[in-house]
Amino acid sequence: MSAWASRLPARSLLVLLLPCQSTGSESCYAGSCPWKSLVVDEGGSTDIDAVSVLGPVWHRQDSWLDWLASASSENDTALTDSSRQHLRRAASALRAPLTSDILEIAQKEISAGVAASNNSCFAVEAQARFIWRYFDMLETRPEERRTAAIDAEAAALEACGAAAGEVAAGLIFSRGQEANHKRAIKHLRAAVKARPNNNGALLRLAVSLSGNSKASKALDLLIPVVQKQFKHLESGGVLDGQLLVTFAYIAGTTSQDSTMKTVMSKALSAAGSQHGSRAAAEALIINESMAGKLPFDLCQDLYRIERELLFRPSACFHQLELAVRLLGVNLEAARQAGRDTLQLFAFDCPSSAESLSGMGQAWLEQPDASKGRLGLAGSLHALAHLRNGLRHAQRASWEAKGGDAQSGKREPAHLEVLRAAKAVAQLGLSKARPASRCEQGTASVRDLLKPGKKETKSCLVTTPPYFKERCLKKHRPCILRGAAGDVVTDPPSTLHRWLSVAGNATVKVSIPFRQRDGPLTLNSLRRTAAFFAEPGVKKSLQDQVEAAPDADEYPWTLVRPGSWHMRLTDAVAWSRSHPEQAIYMNQVMLADLGTSSLDDIQQPAWLSSTGLQLLQPSLWLASGTVATGYHFDGPENLLTQLSGSKDVLLLDPAESERLHYREVPDVEPFAELLSNGTFRIFGARHASRRSEGHSLLDVAAAALPEKLAASYEEASATKCSIEAGDILYIPSSWHHAILTTPEI
Repeated sequence: MSAWASRLPARSLLVLLLPCQSTGSESCYAGSCPWKSLVVDEGGSTDIDAVSVLGPVWHRQDSWLDWLASASSENDTALTDSSRQHLRRAASALRAPLTSDILEIAQKEISAGVAASNNSCFAVEAQARFIWRYFDMLETRPEERRTAAIDAEAAALEACGAAAGEVAAGLIFSRGQEANHKRAIKHLRAAVKARPNNNGALLRLAVSLSGNSKASKALDLLIPVVQKQFKHLESGGVLDGQLLVTFAYIAGTTSQDSTMKTVMSKALSAAGSQHGSRAAAEALIINESMAGKLPFDLCQDLYRIERELLFRPSACFHQLELAVRLLGVNLEAARQAGRDTLQLFAFDCPSSAESLSGMGQAWLEQPDASKGRLGLAGSLHALAHLRNGLRHAQRASWEAKGGDAQSGKREPAHLEVLRAAKAVAQLGLSKARPASRCEQGTASVRDLLKPGKKETKSCLVTTPPYFKERCLKKHRPCILRGAAGDVVTDPPSTLHRWLSVAGNATVKVSIPFRQRDGPLTLNSLRRTAAFFAEPGVKKSLQDQVEAAPDADEYPWTLVRPGSWHMRLTDAVAWSRSHPEQAIYMNQVMLADLGTSSLDDIQQPAWLSSTGLQLLQPSLWLASGTVATGYHFDGPENLLTQLSGSKDVLLLDPAESERLHYREVPDVEPFAELLSNGTFRIFGARHASRRSEGHSLLDVAAAALPEKLAASYEEASATKCSIEAGDILYIPSSWHHAILTTPEI
C-alpha cells in the first residue's frame, strides 16, 4: 500500500453530508396538498433531448479497431463481401464496453468472417489479433484461452507467413510463455523485415531487446524510425507518440552519447506536441524527472506498465495501475491522461470497474498488477472519474444492444434521467416558484417512537477540540455545534455551488411511503403472506419468473421505496417546487458530482489528530419530513447537516436484541413516472434478496405490535437533535433511526 493508504486506521470514517432542501411542501406527507398550482406546459420541453441532457454516447477506441480500420483498406480485394460485413459487424460491436456478451458477438462474427474469406491472410490475422487484444477478457478457462492462442498463432503464420510475426509474438507473450521469449523475438524480426512500415512490430522488437540487455541494438532499430517521425512532424503528419516516448526512455536510461541525448530531447518535444495524448503526458513526466522535479522511479514504473500493455493489451490490472499512477502526478496533462485511461478502463474492464466503484473499501488499496490487486490508492478523484466512466459505459451497452428493454426490468438509468428532465420542464418546476402550502403544519407530524420505560438520554454537546476525548475514545454519540464549516467549505452556499458545477450529474431518488398522520417513511415492513398475495405483486413476480418467499420462514418482508434516476438539478427543482410528489435523494456519493464538488470537502485538524480519515462523503436531500428506521453502519459517521434539522434516536450496539433484527426478504417496487409528475408504484422485484441490516420496528408508526413493543420498551435510547451547521458523531455500529425535517 502507498504511504498515504498505510496510515488509514482500522476504523475508517465515512462523512455523510445531509442537506434537506427548503421545499415549501414539508407538511405534504399525507398527500393532502392541492395539485392546482402546477400546469403542464406542452411546449416547455422543446430543448430537452438525449444529447442536451446526457451528452453524446461514448464509444471505445483500441488497437484492434485501429488496426482493422487501417489494414482493411489495403486488403479489400482479399475479402469477400460477406467476410467484410462480418468483420465490420464485429468492429461495430466492439465500440461498446467489453461485456462477455459483446465479446461473444464479436468472436462469432470474426469466425464467420474467416470462414467466408476462405481463410484469407487478412481475415485470419484479424482473428489472431482479436484473441491477442482481448486474451485476458475472453470468457473461457485459462487452458482454453491458451489453446485458442496457440491455434490462432499457427493459423496466422500459415496464412500470412513472416508478416504475421507481430501477432504471433503477441500471442506468445499473452499466454505467459516466457520460455519462448527467443521465439517471439524471432517472429518480431521476421515481421519487421516483411512489413518495414509496421511500427508496432518494430517497437515491440526494440522493447524486447532492451529488456534483454541489448539496448544499443534497440536504439539502432528505433533511430531511423524516429527520424522519420521528425519529418512527419515538419509536414504536419500524424506522429506515433508511444514510439517516441519509448525511444526517449530507453535512450535516456542506457546511453551517455551526446548525439543520442539530442535526438532524445527532440523525440520528447515531438511527443509532447500531441496535446491531450498519454504519450504527451509521459513525455512531460520524463522531462520533469530529468529536471529533478519528479522521481525517476515514476518514469521507471510507467515504462514497466506500458511495456506490459504493449504485449498484453488486455491486462486490466496494468491499465488500472497506469491510470492511478498518472492521476497521482501533480501535472494537469498527466491527470488528464489518467482520467482518460481510467474511463477507458471502465469500458475495457467493466466488471473490475464495478467491483471498485461501490461503497466498499477496495478503492483504498494501492493497485498492484503483479499481485492481481485492484485499487484506486484512496483517491476520491479517481473514484469520481471511474464512476463517471461506468455511467457512460452502461448507457453505451444499452445503446449497443439496440435499446431493448427486457420484460419485468426497469428502464436504464439514462432513460429515467431523460424522462425526469422532460417532466421538470413541462411542469415548470425549474422556475423554483414556491409550492402550494398544506393547511397542516409540521407540528402535526408525530415524533419517532421512543422506548417508554427508561428516560431518553440527552445527547452530549461539545466542541471539536474535545471530540477525541469526550466522544471518540468513549464511543459515545455527540453533537459538534456549528462545526459543519470545518468539513465543508461555506455550508450555506454548498448546494448552490454543487448545482453550478454538477447539475447534470445523475442521482437516484426514492419515492417515500405515505402514512396517515405520520411522516413519510423509507422502510415499510409488511406481512410476507399478505404482501406477496397482492395481485400486482404476484403478476410482477410471474413476469420476472421469480418465486415468492416462504411466509413461514420469513413472516415479515422489508419493502423499500420505489426509486428513479434524475439529474441533480432536476432533483433539487423537484424538491423545491413539486407540491404533491415528495422525493428523497438517498446517499449519493459525492464522487458522482465530480471532482469540483469533492474539492469542497476538507479534513479538519481536530479530526486528523484522532487518526481517522474522511472517506466516501455522501449526500442526502429530502423534500418532506421523512423517517428512516433503525439500522447501523460499520464505519464511524459524521452526519453533517447543511440545512433543515434532524432528530436522531441512538441505541448502543448491545441493545440489538431489543430492536428485532431478523433476516427478511428485501424487495423494491417498480416505479413509473406519470405525465402529471407523480409516480405509480407497483409490483416488486428482488424477491430472492435478503437483508439483516434493518430492524423490524417501524418507529414512524403510531404504535408497535405488542410482541415487538415489549422488548423495545426496555431499551435505553439517546436522542440527538441537530440543526443546519451542526455535526452529529454516530459511533461505529450504533443503532440509529432518523426523522428529517426540511427548513420551513
